Amino acid sequence: MARFLVDGNIVVSGVFDWIFDDPELMEMVNAEFEMYCHHLREQNGQSNLGWCRNMWHSLVQQVMRQDPMFYALNVAARPDSNWRLVSFPYYVKYKQSGSFKHIDLNIPEFLESGRGGNTVQTAISIDDETEDGCTVIVRGFHLRLREWWEEVKDRGKATRGPVHDLKDIYLKEDERKYGKFVPVVCKQGDVRLTLSLIAHGSRGESLNQRRVVHPWFVDVDPEHERAGNGLWEELSAAHRDLSPMEVGPVGENHKFKVGGRFAAGIEMRGISALGDALVGARRWDSSAVLMERDLVLGTEDGKAWEYIERVRARMREEWKECFERMVQAECCEYGENAYFKQFNVDG
Repeated sequence: MARFLVDGNIVVSGVFDWIFDDPELMEMVNAEFEMYCHHLREQNGQSNLGWCRNMWHSLVQQVMRQDPMFYALNVAARPDSNWRLVSFPYYVKYKQSGSFKHIDLNIPEFLESGRGGNTVQTAISIDDETEDGCTVIVRGFHLRLREWWEEVKDRGKATRGPVHDLKDIYLKEDERKYGKFVPVVCKQGDVRLTLSLIAHGSRGESLNQRRVVHPWFVDVDPEHERAGNGLWEELSAAHRDLSPMEVGPVGENHKFKVGGRFAAGIEMRGISALGDALVGARRWDSSAVLMERDLVLGTEDGKAWEYIERVRARMREEWKECFERMVQAECCEYGENAYFKQFNVDG
């Protein structure tokens, strides 16, 4: 935590070893990524830029969103320690393509009200990254954001919106004063947690496969009206229906047509009360959810780990059953165009 508070970024290893060390689960993960890629098409005539934009509610995404250890890390990393969280549906990175640098935060609004400053962006690596194909950040930028923005305003380049492209506003002189973008290389299974105030981007020079899941936990208000920059009911419905969101986690409009539910999607629910709350299937004022929250975030580590292992064991078995149903559904929905038929993949 001391390093995280200074850098605004941390990489935690081993969180999902229970998946990556299991050959059977990894076989399902690999097959599912390939299935979604098989059905991916360009939308509005625009390149997908390495994103698998039809993969919103895959089984592996649902599992990671509901993992209790991952939830605990998110609570610990948030400046406000808010425990009332829900995953904001988002698609996955599948290949490395192109580069960008930006800040996912309405900077003027944050400086005026603090809104958005407690969000922690998360990424879970499915593959080993390299320095020429990974996320890049300006370490410690959250500590000097206000100072830098005053200089941007003095230059007449300040904008207002949920995302700020840094291509023309983070200059060479800024790099010398506030820091250069440095690579954050994640290995398979690593979890990256980055404060929303951090300037970050992606390098696009590598031809290596790079698959990344972005669970995006946002805060829920006590009345369950708001969830991050959206409405809790909308997030809950998206998880329930396995459908995309019309806007992104920080309120930005998607530049492509999001489409509808993936026809072969399968829901994973009822594994734990806490997991249900993290995907909007239960409210945070549920007694069952609060009891499980207390186990995970409490002071008795032994009981917390017992609970985590118990949930993961249930998740492992449910995952396998859901995968078989997904294979059947995909073959039924797409016939001869189904991935699992065309490539003779054994489900």
